[in-house]
Amino acid sequence: MVKTSMMKFILSFIITLAVGILLGRSWGVKQTQALSEQAPARVSSQKSDTRTALTSQESKLAQIGRKIQAQGFNTNGVFGKLATQLERYQKLDDAGFEAEVANVQALPPNERRFAAQMLFSAWGEKNPVGALEFIKANTGPTGRSTHFKRTVYQAWAAQNPEALVEYFEADTDLSNKNHHARYDISAIVNEWSKYDDEAAFNWLKDFDSDLKSHAAGEFIENLANTDLIGAKSKLMELTGKSQETAAKKIAKKWGSSMDWETVQSELSSLSGAAHEIAQREALYAFTSASPYEATEIISDYEGTASEKYRLIRNVTSKIGTENPGPTLEWALSNLNETYQNSISRSVFDPWSKNAPNEAGEWLLTQPDDKISRVMLDQVLKSKNTPDVIKTRLENHFGSQ
Repeated sequence: MVKTSMMKFILSFIITLAVGILLGRSWGVKQTQALSEQAPARVSSQKSDTRTALTSQESKLAQIGRKIQAQGFNTNGVFGKLATQLERYQKLDDAGFEAEVANVQALPPNERRFAAQMLFSAWGEKNPVGALEFIKANTGPTGRSTHFKRTVYQAWAAQNPEALVEYFEADTDLSNKNHHARYDISAIVNEWSKYDDEAAFNWLKDFDSDLKSHAAGEFIENLANTDLIGAKSKLMELTGKSQETAAKKIAKKWGSSMDWETVQSELSSLSGAAHEIAQREALYAFTSASPYEATEIISDYEGTASEKYRLIRNVTSKIGTENPGPTLEWALSNLNETYQNSISRSVFDPWSKNAPNEAGEWLLTQPDDKISRVMLDQVLKSKNTPDVIKTRLENHFGSQ
């Protein structure tokens, strides 16, 4: 019978593995290496509490966990077989792990991916330094080996994160060009946070490297899912690139779950680049959550033309189908000619095909300008437009 500690390890690993499957992650071993109406007007909207309670929803992860527990780690079924294989791996010594690599390499591709990850997870729990040294000696610095290295980091972080970060800081190239280290740091912090989020954050906060910004953003984003106030507090402890990246993440939560006045209040605590980044992301999220309310804010927005177009495009994608005429009038009045054609194509073209009478009648109310002529051309060429509407439009606008 599997011991309690072993059961916890197996449950944790299989859930992680299953989530990896759900996310379409591939873990492999290289064959050539040892590891081979009047609108848009401002209208009231009811904010759904579910936006700030995402974790209360039943996830696929929870379903998988219950399925594993229901099987009781018996040897029947796919989860039982995985549990048995993990238990066998945990009994290996370093020589056994090294020998097992060859066995894993001989497996069919699909089995090889999962077996390799299980192998290094077990090795990382038993002797992480030995596992990492083997990876370093038998694979290149990039490619699939980085996935196995992070698997070892995760296993080590669950047991002795302080020893892990000491090893990591001494062993890893921490130059800003080291793309992989950014994700290694995230793997360490994400796993460490499961057991002691304060210690994980304090290490990350004091870690002297710009490579930590990605991990800082993930940490704040994850915390904001369950504790938006706590996430804001920790955001303010960060500086530089880390705060900018984290501000972008938390701003999305603000914009999607708060009214704009409250969002502005939250933004007021930030300054410099962090404030600018957060404001853009919060407003973009707000346009998705409350597109009608966002129209008034966007009309007064003083950002660049491209930023304003990005916001308007998001709004029109939300309300353009249900309210095409007023939406187009608002959008076109807030865009220069460079972006007007794009908006007219995204809103007017489908409208003119699906409701040609309505679209034609609306076009008759528009000024005779360049963009109206573009839309007129679309209507006249469409087989869906009734001849009577085409005639009225030709009489109204004259010859092309």
